[in-house]
Amino acid sequence: MFENKIFKDGISSVLKVDWTLMLKEPLCVRNGRKFIWNSSGNKSRNLDIKYNWNKTEKESTEEHELTDLHFDLKLLQNKVIPIYTMPPSSIRGTLRSWTVQHFLPQDDWYASAFDLSNETTISKIKNLINLRNMGFSLLTDLFGVALDDETKLPDISHASRISFETTHFSEGSPEPFVFGNLNTNSNKYGPSNARIQIKERGPIDRFTHAAQSGGLHSFLEFCKGQSFDVTIRVKNPSIVHVALIKLWEREMNAGMIRFGAVQSVGRGFIGIKKSTHILYSANPNSDIPVTKLNNKADKDIMSGVWQAYNVDSIDIKNNLIDYLPKEN
Repeated sequence: MFENKIFKDGISSVLKVDWTLMLKEPLCVRNGRKFIWNSSGNKSRNLDIKYNWNKTEKESTEEHELTDLHFDLKLLQNKVIPIYTMPPSSIRGTLRSWTVQHFLPQDDWYASAFDLSNETTISKIKNLINLRNMGFSLLTDLFGVALDDETKLPDISHASRISFETTHFSEGSPEPFVFGNLNTNSNKYGPSNARIQIKERGPIDRFTHAAQSGGLHSFLEFCKGQSFDVTIRVKNPSIVHVALIKLWEREMNAGMIRFGAVQSVGRGFIGIKKSTHILYSANPNSDIPVTKLNNKADKDIMSGVWQAYNVDSIDIKNNLIDYLPKEN
């Protein structure tokens, strides 16, 4: 059942999930920016490439623009430097979208966006909230609810149980890989903490089979084989939350959950190299099977607050079956 006061009795336990993820296929996570690149010669491509990271010109054309990847800024030795990262919001958004598509009937997907611009959506949300053991309740309970206008649906908004953190890539290269050669004398390559490559695509219209508007365009992507870490924390978890995370892991390793852009051409397959589930609690939830751990074995800040427990294996299907959409 929908509950908007999930922390009314305080926080008594925290589930910490640590993933080490590896790119099984290239990954394209864009930041909305483009910068200048060009190659010499009218009838040549990728020869003597000029590459000026983060530099733009008003009169540049799509042919001379390169779509950039997401990066953050880091303070290192009193200098601010850019570093390529996988943003936590991308992980969160992908997992939430996948949960919506698999735990809600398709007719109810639009309600998960909480668009309050019409009364039909508001009525649908109210009906979903009043149902028990629905995927909608699981979705809102875990990811929270934020509304632009709370007067239309009072007492609905509440904080999220789940949070995500990511580390930056650390297997870098001083310049991107490309089928061609770079003008090494004047180029500025930007972040060097990740291995990246330049790719080109010529999107085809599905009906006419002709080139889409803009024709051939170029973009950056992270090379496969690189790793980064993700930390997930869930406050006051139940066995249902644990089962859902383990289901995410299974589907990620099978390539059914993919991340970033251009997934339709094989991008965004991220596998899990390592996964640990630790519950911190003074009195562990009775429905989560756990084994007591030595607190000294874990360096997390929570190890000095509550006892640490390793989460044992659980039955994913039996713990989630009541939350799946029912056939008509």
